[in-house]
Amino acid sequence: MKAYIAKNFMGVFAFDENGKLIEKVLFPPRPEDIAEKLSSRPPEEERLIRKLKGYEIDRGMGNKGEEFLRKRAREMALKLGFVKSNAEYNQFLSRVNVLLTKEKMRVKKADRIIMQAIGVADEIDRVLNVFVERLREWYALYFPEAERTVGNHEKFVEMVSKGRKEKIQDKEIKNLIEGSAGMDFSPEDLKQLQFFSKTVLGMFHVKKELGKYIDKATKETTPNLSAVAGPVLAAKLLASAGGLEKLAKFPSSAIQLLGAEKALFRHLKGKGKAPKYGIIFAHPLVQNAPKEKKGKVARIISAKLSLAAKTDYFKKEDKGQELKKDMEEKIKRLT
Repeated sequence: MKAYIAKNFMGVFAFDENGKLIEKVLFPPRPEDIAEKLSSRPPEEERLIRKLKGYEIDRGMGNKGEEFLRKRAREMALKLGFVKSNAEYNQFLSRVNVLLTKEKMRVKKADRIIMQAIGVADEIDRVLNVFVERLREWYALYFPEAERTVGNHEKFVEMVSKGRKEKIQDKEIKNLIEGSAGMDFSPEDLKQLQFFSKTVLGMFHVKKELGKYIDKATKETTPNLSAVAGPVLAAKLLASAGGLEKLAKFPSSAIQLLGAEKALFRHLKGKGKAPKYGIIFAHPLVQNAPKEKKGKVARIISAKLSLAAKTDYFKKEDKGQELKKDMEEKIKRLT
């Protein structure tokens, strides 16, 4: 004989094939305790199963017992004396649902944290570009020859943070000091320039540290997606999709066009060509592919990204290197 196990806010119940209640173990009538028990497998469930000797147990999701309990929950609550009235039933159920919602919100979702981190990293990049451009224009008034010579932004900002040009140690730059066409800055002018450059230099440090964190967190949270896309691109895919769960449910064609929504919308209105890729254009394999093959390479990558996201979300197995190798072999045959 089969026993179908189901639970709700009242406790754990066992029904037979016809919906007859065989056994029950009720929860203490405290909403806080009940919310905690419903978030996991409570000890009351094991106690109930021990009472069902000789029965074949079915406690799978969506079994007949859950349907019986859902249809008769209010009637059973009143009959068992768990509540005294319909109004009390509604209030109790509402309180438990509020507590369950709060419990779910407190659960750490690492993909959400990564999404915020990559958002901050993108903002830092944007602000850095603006600040460095402004700093270059400012410093060019003082020492234009050096501004034109130092192409690396971080190296340039570090040079400016030294203060007066006479303090620069680089031999190539020192040779440009004599005969410079720059203005004479007052000590106060240089102080403000130096203060601003140090602030920008600090942002470069924040960017590096944040990059290390994103790299580590993404590899731990989505190892398969990180292996196929690279940690930074994986984080951007998560942010663009709205989280790992949504990304795992996307078809590969949707992943291929993530980030190209505006171009796709223009195409649908008949105002442009259909986009071949979105943010996965930044993938090294797309970048290195011949122009005429980039679209096909993007399709192969998006198919693997789809499989990687599903593996990360549903199976939680690390098959990243296997997926990456298979992807690279397919692209190699194509190109």
